[in-house]
Amino acid sequence: MKQIKNEKFNALRVKFKAFTEKHAEIYKFIKWNLVGAVGVPVEIGSYYLFAYVLFKSFNTAPVSIWVLEYEGLGFLWAFLLSTALGETVGFVLNRKFTFAADANPAVSIFLHFCMVTFSIFATTWVGMEIIRVTAGMGGAIAHYGELAARPVSTILATAWLYPLNRFVVHRKKKPKEE
Repeated sequence: MKQIKNEKFNALRVKFKAFTEKHAEIYKFIKWNLVGAVGVPVEIGSYYLFAYVLFKSFNTAPVSIWVLEYEGLGFLWAFLLSTALGETVGFVLNRKFTFAADANPAVSIFLHFCMVTFSIFATTWVGMEIIRVTAGMGGAIAHYGELAARPVSTILATAWLYPLNRFVVHRKKKPKEE
């Protein structure tokens, strides 16, 4: 009985290996998304830990920074630190397991920081534009525009984030010709 299970397991392993070799890019895209899924609970959990436990005392009064208003300084710090923690987890997992990158880590960290910063501003701009345009149309379309803003901006971000992760941030060194 145990040998039959081992044979079935080995057969599945061979089929899986054949699939991942034949469809290597699809497999990397799947792994990249799974790493993103791992980062979500890390980011959300750490946000609530920071905002409601560690920095709770900072949330006593609203704070203004330039033109931005926050309910409390603790929420601002919690957002920044949880985002940084989630991005760090994603960076390390993608570098090690998804792309097996071997490029200079300092350069990769810098490029990742630039990519994330651009992405935050770009998805915010896209989402706000969708809300602005649909709000101007009035009626139910304004409500649907608000509902669509986040998914649309997330799908658009995926269109540039995966290629940037794959070919710019987590690249492999080219083998030296002899």
